[in-house]
Amino acid sequence: MAAEANSLFESVGQGQLSPDAFVDFVMKHTRDFGVGDHSYYFGRSEPVAREITDSQPDKSFVFTSTTLRLMEQVGVALQREESLLLVGETGTGKTSSIQELAKLQGKKLHVFNMNQNTDSADLLGGFKPVDIKFLLKPTYEYFLGLFKKAFKSDKNQKFLDLMQKCYEENQIKEFIQCLSHGLTSLKAKKGLDPERTKQLEIMIQDLQRRAQKLESGGGFIFQFIEGTLIKSLQCGDWVLLDEINLASDSVLNKLSTIIEGHHILLNERADIVETKRHPDFRIFMCM
Repeated sequence: MAAEANSLFESVGQGQLSPDAFVDFVMKHTRDFGVGDHSYYFGRSEPVAREITDSQPDKSFVFTSTTLRLMEQVGVALQREESLLLVGETGTGKTSSIQELAKLQGKKLHVFNMNQNTDSADLLGGFKPVDIKFLLKPTYEYFLGLFKKAFKSDKNQKFLDLMQKCYEENQIKEFIQCLSHGLTSLKAKKGLDPERTKQLEIMIQDLQRRAQKLESGGGFIFQFIEGTLIKSLQCGDWVLLDEINLASDSVLNKLSTIIEGHHILLNERADIVETKRHPDFRIFMCM
């Protein structure tokens, strides 16, 4: 860096400023950085391995002295597992810098533009009417994974085709009968993990209760749908909350639990088990 600054000084030919003073100025206002095919670093942040993803860094992104200082500070905070609040005028590169870092690190970034009407349900989730397949799908997929591991599909193709037909046509009673028949066969199969068959039995029983409620309730199904923030918390994605200063007090109170702790208890879902924070999860706020 010093050699490049001296070369630049000689090319400019500004005799009024000494080379040492010019080098000091450049070093104070420019951060050393490197972006390679396998890793990157900004200033004093430690080198970070890059993950190859479909989302590649934006070639139009310009590494100015301002963005380099910001990305260095953000990089250090990320390595220390800290949540960040970025404060600055509009158009100073806060959001774009986070987006560029997410692309470099191969992380999925979810951006929310906050306002006074933003509700905690928009971030955390809430009860919403859902299609019947929303209830059938998890049990169906779990059953298929267990059944195909225990038995050969070609010898049980008629049974699997019938089950698929009941699933696609929302024939709940017939579908549950198929599940129960398959569960009986799985219990008789030697070598299977009894915990997995027990889990399947619990899922089928829960599906039966829901089907009874559906039949007596006029066809409406309400299910708690997790919001993007909770999904990101569980799978390790990044979340950027823009204009956080416009959020209501109730939303900020909910967010404080996530920012300050490593878990959250969703009262809206009547949780008794805490939702744990993934070690790769990061949350950024801008205002």
